[in-house]
Amino acid sequence: MKKLLLVFSIAMSLFSCSCSQSINISGSWHIDDAYGISTEKGENEAVITFQSNKVNGNTSINSFMGSYNLTDNDLTISNLGMTKMLGPNIEIEDAVVKGLNSVKKCMVENDKATLFDEEGKEIMHLTKK
Repeated sequence: MKKLLLVFSIAMSLFSCSCSQSINISGSWHIDDAYGISTEKGENEAVITFQSNKVNGNTSINSFMGSYNLTDNDLTISNLGMTKMLGPNIEIEDAVVKGLNSVKKCMVENDKATLFDEEGKEIMHLTKK
């Protein structure tokens, strides 16, 4: 009986270790869409880079920078600053900015990432550059 309990304990610890997986969002990502609006026709490529708890990128018109925190799959972007230029396709800009300010969770699978708001709604899709 003791051997059975020992085997069961070892199996459970191995199983629990293999399930806890850390998300890696570091690096540069193309912002494919935000709130269902494609960034394809933006003035510039919409990108976001996560590095050493700092975030920066381009919303398709303006550059942005700030901080981020990732714990498990909880992602927050804070202290966001941005340039204030005007340009075409302001709806893309507005959707990306709204997404940056609303993100609460993320899921990364291979070279794709999905960002979610507080209610769990998909708000942005990214592709690793």
